Formats: sequence, C-alpha cells, structure tokens
Amino acid sequence: MKLFLVFLCLSLPLFSMGSNPNFQSIPFQRSGNLILIQAKIDGRSGNFILDTGAPYLVLNSTYFSNKDLATETASSLAGEFGISHSIAHKLSIGETVWTDLEADLAPLGAVENAKGVRIHGLLGRALFVGYELIIDYRKNQIDLIRLNNRGGRIENRDQSNEVFSCALKESPDALMCKVKIGNSKLRAVVDTGAEISVLDKDVPADVAKELNIDRRFYLNGVGGNRVEVVSGRLSSLELNGLEIRNTQFVMSSLEAMNKVYSKRIDAILGFPIFSAYLLSINFVTSEMTFYQHD
Repeated sequence: MKLFLVFLCLSLPLFSMGSNPNFQSIPFQRSGNLILIQAKIDGRSGNFILDTGAPYLVLNSTYFSNKDLATETASSLAGEFGISHSIAHKLSIGETVWTDLEADLAPLGAVENAKGVRIHGLLGRALFVGYELIIDYRKNQIDLIRLNNRGGRIENRDQSNEVFSCALKESPDALMCKVKIGNSKLRAVVDTGAEISVLDKDVPADVAKELNIDRRFYLNGVGGNRVEVVSGRLSSLELNGLEIRNTQFVMSSLEAMNKVYSKRIDAILGFPIFSAYLLSINFVTSEMTFYQHD
C-alpha cells in the first residue's frame, strides 16, 4: 500500500481547552517559510510544522519510535520513504490538549538538515476539526477558534477587511480548491506546510506558458530524496475571482501524489500566496477566506 505522507486514522481525538474553551492565540516561529509551533507529546517538547497538506499527526521517527509496528511505503514530492504507525497519548499546544491520537512515524531528517533546526513532527488538519484556524504571518500568530456545528464562532470575534472567500473540497487526501491559470481550471491542494507553490509539469500548455522560468534548483523531500525543479514567476492565477499576479511557483512532477490521491492534483498552493493575507480555514464549513492585514 502506498500513501502520500500519512493517510490512516481510526478515530477522532478527544480534546480540551484551558481557561477560554472557545479561543486561543498561539505564537509561532518561522524557519524559512515553514510555520513552527511548540508542542508537547507524551512529555517530549519540540517544534512541529503546521501542515494542512498532511491529513493527520506525523511524528519524526528520530525522536519517536514503535518497534512493534510494521513499516509501509509513503510518497512525497521527492520520492518514497518508509513509515510506521503509533499512538500519541497526549498532545498539548498551549492550553489545548488532545488525547489518544493515531500518528504516523516518518523520517524528517532531510527537512531538519535543510533548515538547521530540530523538527519533531507535522500537525495535520485532523487536529483542527471543529475549529477555525487563522494564520497571521506578520504577527507570527495563529488563532484557534472553536466553532458550532454550523461553522459559526461560538465566541463572537468579528473579522473585517475580507478580500476573498471560497469553498474547499475536503477529502481523505487533502484540502482542495479550484484555480484558473491561463484558460484552464485546475485542482489545487491548500498546504500551509509548503514553502513554495508548485505546478505539475504535465499541466496544459496554456498554463505552462504563464510561468516565467528564471532558475533551476533541487528540492528536498520528507524521505531525504532530492528532485530537480524549475522556478519562476506565474503571471496570473485566479482564485474564485481574486487575481493573484506575479507570484513564485516551481514546476515539478506531482506523479507521486497523483498515484495515491483519489483525484488528480495540478498544483499545490503554499506560503507565497497565503503570506500576503490573514489566512482563515474553517474546518466545519470547509471554507478558506483571505483578510487584509490591519
């Protein structure tokens, strides 16, 4: 069985929050374009990447282990690597606590070496079921807001200066949205763990010509493999009527993703697009919203 990063969780976690059960602000640090959050798992504290491209919790096998579990094969942009499964009995982020989480163990050494920082794991989107997540790249802060079953904020915290909103398609594989480049409508993954946005090398010709290539370099994958990519500025991308111009993309093969995803993926949207705005993801209504910074 082949997986892309992580793909099996048997149950939803139990969780609790601290003094305010409906709202928490969480500071983060950046390593390059990665969001690093301090968290504690079963007494071990460390840096965890906020990664909506990962379905569930991923633990770095350098620091966590379970010798009794079988290894499977997973895929990343830069190739395949071995993973196994484990249980995290308690995860704490600030005052928010989750218990009895299934987690995947994967080697994250290549990412650590590239960034020069210890990375204990990835915080995938299943942790945020029932929440709205607001990422402020200028303040280096995340707001975690509890929602009711209709996706409304339990505690009234109005947000002004909305720029754009669109529905997301949530599947077991990823959070997806539709984008338009050139004359083509494409399916893209919303990935806060992507330092750069990516176009599949097999996109239609009218899409490829929108990328003004300026260099070539190697990309490090989760499993330690490297792949050569080309990079440039994308002339224009449209998200539900919002035009984003002259943003950085790389072009590479997404074949590994498309082998395991239920639907073809044409692009990955990452930091260069999200960082210009306050990014909100509502995990009840499956909606993404951009707000202007104050």
